[in-house]
Amino acid sequence: MRKKRTCFSVLMLLSFFLSLQCFLFAQEAPKREVRVGWLEVTGSITKEDYENESGYARNYLDKIALYNNWKLVFVKESFANLYPMLLSGEIDIIPSFGYSEERAQLVFYPNMEMSYAYTTLYVKQESLLSGNNLSALNHTRIGALSPDEINKVKLDEFAKENKLYFSYDYFASYDDIRQAVVDGRVTAGIEPNHKDDDETKTILQIDPRKGYLACTPVDQSIVNGVNFAQEKLLEVNPNFLNDLMKRYHPRSIPTKFVLSREEQDTIYAAKPLRVLVGNRWQPYEFYDARTKSFSGYIVDLFKKVSDITGLDFDFVYEGTYSDTAVDIVALSENNLAKAEKKGYKITEPFLSLPFTLIYKGKPKLEDGKTAVVEGISLNSTDFKSFTSWTSDYYQNANACLEALRKGKVDQTILDSFTANYEIERKRKFSNLSVQIMDESFDLCTLVHEDIDPVIFHVLNKSLFYASASYSNFLLLQNAYKSNEIGLGSIINKMPLDIVLLFVILFFIIVIVFILYRAKYSKEKLEIKKNLQLQEALMSAERANEAKTNFTSRISHEIRSPLNAVIGYMSLAKVEEKNPLAINYLAKAETAAKQLLTLLNDVLDMSRIESGKLQISKKSFVLSDVIDILSTLFYNESTVAGLDFVVLQENVAHEQLLGDQLRLLQVLTNLLSNAIKFTPRGGKVIFSIKEEQFQNGIVYMQFSVQDTGVGISPTFLEKIFSPYERQSMQNNMRVAGTGLGLAITKNIVNLMDGTIRVESKVGEGSTFTVLLPFEIETVEKESESKESANLIKDQIEEKLCFEGKKVLVVEDNEMNTEIISAILNKYKIEIDTAVNGEEALSLFMNTEAKPYDLILMDIQMPVLDGYEATKKIRSSNHPQAKTIPIIAMTAHAFVEDVSRSLACGMNSHLTKPIDVHELLKTLLLYFEK
Repeated sequence: MRKKRTCFSVLMLLSFFLSLQCFLFAQEAPKREVRVGWLEVTGSITKEDYENESGYARNYLDKIALYNNWKLVFVKESFANLYPMLLSGEIDIIPSFGYSEERAQLVFYPNMEMSYAYTTLYVKQESLLSGNNLSALNHTRIGALSPDEINKVKLDEFAKENKLYFSYDYFASYDDIRQAVVDGRVTAGIEPNHKDDDETKTILQIDPRKGYLACTPVDQSIVNGVNFAQEKLLEVNPNFLNDLMKRYHPRSIPTKFVLSREEQDTIYAAKPLRVLVGNRWQPYEFYDARTKSFSGYIVDLFKKVSDITGLDFDFVYEGTYSDTAVDIVALSENNLAKAEKKGYKITEPFLSLPFTLIYKGKPKLEDGKTAVVEGISLNSTDFKSFTSWTSDYYQNANACLEALRKGKVDQTILDSFTANYEIERKRKFSNLSVQIMDESFDLCTLVHEDIDPVIFHVLNKSLFYASASYSNFLLLQNAYKSNEIGLGSIINKMPLDIVLLFVILFFIIVIVFILYRAKYSKEKLEIKKNLQLQEALMSAERANEAKTNFTSRISHEIRSPLNAVIGYMSLAKVEEKNPLAINYLAKAETAAKQLLTLLNDVLDMSRIESGKLQISKKSFVLSDVIDILSTLFYNESTVAGLDFVVLQENVAHEQLLGDQLRLLQVLTNLLSNAIKFTPRGGKVIFSIKEEQFQNGIVYMQFSVQDTGVGISPTFLEKIFSPYERQSMQNNMRVAGTGLGLAITKNIVNLMDGTIRVESKVGEGSTFTVLLPFEIETVEKESESKESANLIKDQIEEKLCFEGKKVLVVEDNEMNTEIISAILNKYKIEIDTAVNGEEALSLFMNTEAKPYDLILMDIQMPVLDGYEATKKIRSSNHPQAKTIPIIAMTAHAFVEDVSRSLACGMNSHLTKPIDVHELLKTLLLYFEK
């Protein structure tokens, strides 16, 4: 028994595997190859479609192949070669194939078309020609392919019908025709299904033609397969063809409304047509008795018809006119028999909307009472859902719904647009159920039989065209218009609990509004105060600007006489032999230099406050700075009886990029303060340390430590504030404005650095500055160091510039006298000028010995130093581009130096003139 079971099991397994193999074999059965003749077909298969085997025709063929298990093989040839191949069976299908009786005898045509094509006439975008004005097209020059080409033949037929004359130019391709239109060689072009672009537009579409999948006559199964697939596609989507055409060829659907010459003439002679409109078909039509105005979908649709045809319409209300006394009844059901009884023709339906079944609880589909709007012929046999019903007729849709709500009927049937409109606008209908039905409601228009048949035809096609073009927009527009929101409509729609909620919300809003008004008043007051503060701030800024301008101006005016004072004292010291007088002069010179320092501090503080202080970035050597400071403050420390120590730690980079002048200013302020506030016998330590080097930036730490009087904790909090000074004890008096540390702090900030201070009263203070500098990749000696060394060497040899000639341009007699005395001391020949114009004249007219250098003041009458320099540099003098021009001015800011160099000067000396700087500059340019 067990053996039998085992054998049976084995047989079952074998049967299963054999069945599975058969199934898999069937599943893997190879697809049948179907050869498709593939060629460019204007309006259907573009050049791109042809090259990539894509586009509308390919998509359509793929759908056909899917239902037949075909594998498509594309054969690319000309039509002249493909057509014989189709007849002989070498290929199976040619897409987008035109129909003719002659061809129908030779090839198999499927039952249904695959595409549509139109003859289209197009012009340039800016052309004023239009299909709505056919007379303007007369005598138009048109580009075409050939005299017997189908589109040209169809256009000739259209021209003959409308009494038009066209002339033609012929081209090799549709692309050539388009280019001729764009270039203006022809006025218009013809081709099937022209696609508008940035340069062309379609003005006329005529002669719709169908395209087919032409099948070989050798194999009946090919055309059978196409017919089978087309039927299946229509079962799935009845609008498949139109949907696909709209996707790929939207121009295949007519987009231009055209009137023939006869139609235009008839419309021109026609009287205005009376159109009956009422309130029964809301929301399609409305009549406002108060304003005596008409609105709604159908009214807007007739206005569109008037726009595109030129017909005039007068709307009349159905309560005043009977339907037999008008030319047109705007809205009617699609019932030809009823229309003819009243003496009307009926247009083709221009709008179709699904019916809706509306009920409360459950519908009664057998022997139920159904509410129907008067004038609409409906019975149960029109709907597959119903077995039978009893009709109750009501004046309008609202009355039908009211009867349903009150239980007088079991259900009502309305079109979807009307049902949605009525239910949405009234709360009392919100509990009704709505079900979309398979059947549709068609809207038509009635036209009196006495109306000219031409007018009827125009109305028929224009209503259809306008509805197809604008229905969605008009329906939405009127849905919103008919449901315009007002207080009554809102309350009418709302449930009572929601109404109560809104009442509560209303009172809350009122309270919030009152609070908001109070807050708004407060904010308005604050805004007013802020505006006043802004005005005060602007006034302060203007005052600050005026102060800055005044300070800048007055600094120049002070520097000039101060330069004379210091210069004369320097000259007097050289000439004076009396030691006591020399001592007096030295002290006077010191006092003058202190005055200059105070002036510089005030000026710097003013520029800092106005945001005009600038930091330059130039190459300098750190050791030069240390040497200058060491030399200067060693002497001062010795005089003050202090021990001065300079320490360097880990300084690997000396060639830096930064503002050497401002660095000197910062360190000079700190060292000066240290010496000032340290009693005799104390110590000042100046430390320089390379803290960090990263990404091409070196961080230098400068520290100034003293054993002086120290700083109180109270004063430490405001030590960097301007005009602040600590009260001194032990009768120590120190001159100053209290600006030094404030300026130092601001300069350090502008240099992206930091400064900190540590101090104990009676023990001393330590100021530490950390500054970042860029470094130069190539270490090189600075010009200042070279010049300094040269000056040191030459001083030992007693400088002499005999044979050199300098032009001094200065409008201040005292300054001229001082600079002349300095230059004469070194055997330099001098010419002087009191303004730029005189200097230019001397330079251009020097016939004897030429000048070796020009010292140029900036602020002068007639012609200032900037303009004088520009004119010298642009002159035709042999030395115009080479002669050194040195600015010698009281303008001391970074931007002043930049402006001097920008206008053509070689260097910049600031008044009061430092003799050593002057000699260094002269030596530098005389040596070149």
